[in-house]
Amino acid sequence: MSFFSKKTTLLAFLNNGNLKLAQYNLGARGVSSIGSDTLTFADGVVKDSSVANSEGFLKEVSDFFNARPELKKSSVIFVIPEEKTFIKGFSLELGDLERKEEFRATFLSEVPFLEEELIVKERLDGRMLEFTAVSKKYLEDLQYPFANLGLKIEGVISVSQALARHASPGERSTVLTFYDNDFVLALVQNSSVLFSETERMTGKDTSKQFVSALKHFSKHPDAKNVKTAVLILDPELPEGVMKERLEEVGFKVTSVEKISLLDLLVEYYNSRPKSKWDLLFTKKKGLKGMLKGDGKYLRYAGIGFLILVIVGVWAFLFFKYLFPREPEPVIIAPTVVEVEVEVATTTPEATSTPELPAEEPLGPLNKANFPIQIFNGTFVSGEASRLGSILQEAGFTVAKVDNYENQTQAKTTLFVSEGTRDDLVNELRAILEIYYQEVVISITPVETEDIHIVIGAKK
Repeated sequence: MSFFSKKTTLLAFLNNGNLKLAQYNLGARGVSSIGSDTLTFADGVVKDSSVANSEGFLKEVSDFFNARPELKKSSVIFVIPEEKTFIKGFSLELGDLERKEEFRATFLSEVPFLEEELIVKERLDGRMLEFTAVSKKYLEDLQYPFANLGLKIEGVISVSQALARHASPGERSTVLTFYDNDFVLALVQNSSVLFSETERMTGKDTSKQFVSALKHFSKHPDAKNVKTAVLILDPELPEGVMKERLEEVGFKVTSVEKISLLDLLVEYYNSRPKSKWDLLFTKKKGLKGMLKGDGKYLRYAGIGFLILVIVGVWAFLFFKYLFPREPEPVIIAPTVVEVEVEVATTTPEATSTPELPAEEPLGPLNKANFPIQIFNGTFVSGEASRLGSILQEAGFTVAKVDNYENQTQAKTTLFVSEGTRDDLVNELRAILEIYYQEVVISITPVETEDIHIVIGAKK
């Protein structure tokens, strides 16, 4: 691309029940907006910012682009709202880089999906290690109509990550922004997201909801004592009220920027490093795409393949003839020992399971003797208290009701310790399945009298 040439890009942002499509010209001289459109879907097609009906979504998007064929010439960048990504940053000390897999495991343990169901991206920037995950199915459903129409997919940008890079504070700071009645808070450090969350503003009294969200966010261990804030607002929103509310709860606003979210994202994308580390996903060209070009990609592929063959042959001969005994330690015997030890440590379960039938005849189940702690993992206000009332009416003891630190839970999880009576677990699960979409049981090896419930999506 020459200095004066331009590239047309289309940002696609599915949030709540709307798909926003904003077209821009990107060039060395900057960014210029061409126009925007909004497609509104029924709840049966799009729900909670996700595609609920793939065929219906495909039809409506295809009908729109077929009526606007000039848009098909644009490359597409998908914008993912904060609530659909899972992000966690780690501040590294000297030698911590060797613990990368440990940090990754910690991150994945907090994500309510199996690792096989996720696209996971990691980024190392100085002393910050940042992990980002997004559901594969969510991305596939979102991209399907665009790929089916033959549009070029550039990649995916996360809202909270772009906000963090844009504000770029050196120390820990809170970045806040509003869009489509969603209030996004992100704790950032050195342009990396430590954690983030979204609060949906409903009703008329958004001021109280704003303050409540700030207080809840400030209770997070990493956010304690962080009293500086960067405020990013749409040009139409008044900044005075927001600053006052922030100051009421002890924040000092270091800067306020008035810019629409999509304009901010595309400006950031246009000035990003060429390494593209900020993209969660990039579609590869493949052989078909190479053959459609002028042949340079095919030449590059041939040269690369030849280099790989030469390096492979050299490595084989080097290790076979010069160091014939070196490959043996690659078996990594200690790893095998570790696996055997882990299996051995789990064998006590076999001795403990016969004890369960012996314990049940001791007497009838007294549900009041098993305290339950309930955590709201959704943005439905008062859901934990409502479930607490239901369980108390059923004879259970509710010891605690609170919000979960990540309120984007899709599944409702029942945490019980090993040895918990089956009849107690089955009764709780039966009650939860009445009100929630998917209920899973998690057996924790930690002995505890309390049972924990993290609430997920309702039916």
